Amino acid sequence: MEGKVILEPIYSRIEFNKNIGVYIVKDLNDNIGIFDPNINSWILPCTFKNVSSYTSKNLILTKNDSTFLFTSNKKIEFHEEIHINDTDQVIIIGEKGKYTIQDYNHKKVIKTEFSDIDYLIGHSDLITKLKNNKYSLFNTALKKSMDKLYDNIKRVRNNFLVQKNYKYGVVKFEDDKYIEILPCIFDEIDIELEYYIAKKEGENFIYTKQGKKIIDENFDDIRIITFYSNKNIVSGNKQFAENSNYGELVIIGTSEKYSVFNLQGERMIKKDYQHIAPLITYMHDSRRTNTQLCVGLIYKENHFYGIMDLNGNIILSAEYSEIRHLNRGLAQIRKNEEYAIFDYVNNRFLSQFKYSQLRSYNDDC
Repeated sequence: MEGKVILEPIYSRIEFNKNIGVYIVKDLNDNIGIFDPNINSWILPCTFKNVSSYTSKNLILTKNDSTFLFTSNKKIEFHEEIHINDTDQVIIIGEKGKYTIQDYNHKKVIKTEFSDIDYLIGHSDLITKLKNNKYSLFNTALKKSMDKLYDNIKRVRNNFLVQKNYKYGVVKFEDDKYIEILPCIFDEIDIELEYYIAKKEGENFIYTKQGKKIIDENFDDIRIITFYSNKNIVSGNKQFAENSNYGELVIIGTSEKYSVFNLQGERMIKKDYQHIAPLITYMHDSRRTNTQLCVGLIYKENHFYGIMDLNGNIILSAEYSEIRHLNRGLAQIRKNEEYAIFDYVNNRFLSQFKYSQLRSYNDDC
């Protein structure tokens, strides 16, 4: 028994969408149409340019800068803006400055209409703007809104920087709810991967991702540096070796003193100095390609410079006029207007003090 030909072999792609029960067809000119085998007829001719998915229960089609929604009940709708989240099975529709959030049965999952919605593909969190120009958050997976309203909300590193009365805070989605990690009391907040740096009335603060203040002391300058505990790379650093190969140290400073902490707020070096700066080398491995790593510290005491390891053990006493990073784990050290080369990974001088000038040609080595 011969099979019946439904579509002639003149198309560049034909794919069956089992969720809707139609064929999505692309012709030789890359135009897209929809064919229904149940009625053996075209629902939409091949006049559309793009389709959001070949397998979704709802499809977004574009044509001449217009956007159409092809629904699971085989209806075509025109909307100014359409976003589909297949994972959470919601559709965001924008029309004449009004946005609604619908489920796959085209029922509103929240009655509120919004004047704008910020949607990021692959994420369940929506930044919603109300008609009174206030902002909130809506989670499409749990169909749950945040109770609080803000003057503005921005998405930063899987966090939300929120603003209220010209002050900033941080919100995260945890334990199936939105939590205000930092309240809106700060003048500035810098959101990093593992911590927050916040400024309030001229003072700086560091907080963990859980909102715990790491260091109580005030500071003007801060550097948070990755270090590596392998003794072949970092001499003398045993503190972090028992738990992990990598860690972070926090160098904070004022005009009077510099200190070194870890991200738990514990002092890594008991003594304060006039200035502290990291000695950097690069780690090339399968885990972290070309990663900057701190392998020691330059410290300033009585207006002269020296080198210590990450536990505060002195490698070079503070008797030098200048210490500066070159590359490949090397530093130039000046004493009495003459320079020498020091290997700060292996803690040894590679030359005597005899050079009038040294220059690095590749600081990324």
